[in-house]
Amino acid sequence: MTETERLVREHLDYLEIEKNRSAMTRENCGRFLTTIQVYTHLTNKELREVHEMFHAR
Repeated sequence: MTETERLVREHLDYLEIEKNRSAMTRENCGRFLTTIQVYTHLTNKELREVHEMFHAR
């Protein structure tokens, strides 16, 4: 598993467990995150920074 895949999975777990979101929300969010990374060419470092900022709230 790549770092990107790990970060996305961690975020999706957070949505499902901590925020009590549905499996469909998790699936849609996963697709959205993958699409965003492809089209914006985010690096793993940039994605990690976004991930850390989000979870610091």
